[in-house]
Amino acid sequence: MLLRAGAVDRAKLAAATQSKFGAKNTIATAEAYIQTEQYPLAMAMLQDAIKKSPDELDLQFELGSAFERSGDTKAAERVFLGILEKHPEHAATLNYLGYMWAEKGVNLERAADMLGRAVKQEPRNGAYIDSLGWVYFRQGKLELAEKYLTDAAHLLPRDATVHEHLGDVLAKRGEVHRALDLYREALTFEPEPKDEAKLRLKIAELERLQAAAQR
Repeated sequence: MLLRAGAVDRAKLAAATQSKFGAKNTIATAEAYIQTEQYPLAMAMLQDAIKKSPDELDLQFELGSAFERSGDTKAAERVFLGILEKHPEHAATLNYLGYMWAEKGVNLERAADMLGRAVKQEPRNGAYIDSLGWVYFRQGKLELAEKYLTDAAHLLPRDATVHEHLGDVLAKRGEVHRALDLYREALTFEPEPKDEAKLRLKIAELERLQAAAQR
């Protein structure tokens, strides 16, 4: 349309603007769909954008995230592995996939290696440090897990997930009082409803154990 009526310059400007900001706009719109759980719309938009800009890493990463948040972890894994095949040190992807595997309890050695590489690139990134601590917890390496999760809690002092993770480590080590303090503090950071429910269950269980020990 803009090419008509001698608007060639405006068409070129619009094309340049779309190229520069198109990915960001697509991701922002897709994220809005994801937040309202309209996953098919988000995925369709992202897949269409990737066809037009196949080398745009941010679009691919957002697609992987959309798959994971929709519950399709297999598809998410394929997307993230595809990114790492071409960009093996892409820190955000190393972190996302490594944490996914830690959550599922699979590929833990590989996940620990990937998360270690992400932390090496961004040693002050609290989210990456939390992920590394969490994979150590899943491996049963409680001392290492506590070290990294304590560091993450210092970097992200109001993050409910980090506090919950550190609480899980302490609970596993039998430090019930400290674990309860962390769980209760995590509740003050307004976690997501499903995370709040998990925290309340953990608090109730530790309080039950605590009461039983005092009888």
